[in-house]
Amino acid sequence: MSWLTEFDKSYACPSVPTGFSDTSWHNDTCPSYMVTSKNSLLAEGVEVRVWMEHPNPDLRENGPEEGIEHRFLVTMWDSNTGYDIKSANVETYENAVSLARYFAGIQ
Repeated sequence: MSWLTEFDKSYACPSVPTGFSDTSWHNDTCPSYMVTSKNSLLAEGVEVRVWMEHPNPDLRENGPEEGIEHRFLVTMWDSNTGYDIKSANVETYENAVSLARYFAGIQ
């Protein structure tokens, strides 16, 4: 799977960062890249994802009415418990990747 096969090129997703995998799936609202935590900041095995909404705000599934102000969303999901832990909506891809790396402990 890749964002390009699951969505379309209009999403213009940046390159997959080192240590992340492309977890885009056509049933999701937008493409995503994931890294799994390996440190004590989070429980081991927590999935940290960077979600990438469409560049055109008018074509996004989620927007200000859902509390999503920016194109990039970082989420954490604990596969051990099945619970979402936290999410952060950020303006730039670089900030989203930095935050995801921090939470996953892979500076």
